[in-house]
Amino acid sequence: METVAGNPFDYDVEGIVVFRAFAWPFQTFMSEHMVDLVEEVYNGKGLVRRVCNHQGSFYMNGNRQTSQASSTMTAPSQRGTDNQYYNPATTNVSFLPLAQSFINRLAEEAQQTQLLCGQFMLHVLTKILKELGPNELKVYEMCKSTIITIAFMNSLHKDCDGMSKKSSDLVKQYLEKSFSFKIRNWYKSFKALYGMKQALPLPTTCCWYPLRSSDTWYHHSYFIILSAMFAYDLSNNQCEPCYGATFFGSLISHGTSAPLWISRDGSLVTVVCPEDKLYNAAWGRSGGYSEESKRRKQQERVERERQRQRTGR
Repeated sequence: METVAGNPFDYDVEGIVVFRAFAWPFQTFMSEHMVDLVEEVYNGKGLVRRVCNHQGSFYMNGNRQTSQASSTMTAPSQRGTDNQYYNPATTNVSFLPLAQSFINRLAEEAQQTQLLCGQFMLHVLTKILKELGPNELKVYEMCKSTIITIAFMNSLHKDCDGMSKKSSDLVKQYLEKSFSFKIRNWYKSFKALYGMKQALPLPTTCCWYPLRSSDTWYHHSYFIILSAMFAYDLSNNQCEPCYGATFFGSLISHGTSAPLWISRDGSLVTVVCPEDKLYNAAWGRSGGYSEESKRRKQQERVERERQRQRTGR
């Protein structure tokens, strides 16, 4: 772990950077009132994540990238990946536009942070896709999904945020043939550490915000990268006003510890939240156009066309 005053690019840092932590560069408007609004719009606990065990509320926003479904937030899997994560039958659509405006702003902040944090994989991908033409850039789901989590924890897991094979191969060629010695040397070290059998990753950006502080209790929570013996303190006496991070979630096993509350005098400890909203809310930006999702979408389009021909509609 290294603390730096500036914001260097990956290739200007010795070694391979997999996790960047920083004070959030925006004056966020996340608040307990916004949490109330989100919970009013999206009933229940939200998304059931199959990638890891979890507790808390996970509200995904945007077009679905997989066919997994939950009982409340996602529509049944047969509806396909072209649909929204929320289920219109159980969502308060009257308040949805208001909540969506806030969520869009949070997503924009996270996306800007991705582009300015010094992690440059997204810059290279954007450059290449623009050179290929507007259609390529349009179809690529580049860090597109937004997730809001409330009072949460999850077990160690890896995400599925990767480039398509085509885009990954183009980025690899660019890195290998770059005129910059620093970039070529960084990519050489990157391959040595992770191997390049899989597609190149896309970064995930998260921000954690403590909704409330207490005169009686401390809230303790940590973002954990166990393989690096690293824990990032998200406790409400440390995470103020809010912290952010950008990391390669598909390359490193990571998770968020179960919250713990300790009385300020040190005499009491509990795993049950002792006061209303004395926990973290978090949001972030992630996603990729994985080959699996791409094939699934194509299969769904073919099936819809066959259905249309059978019914004559």
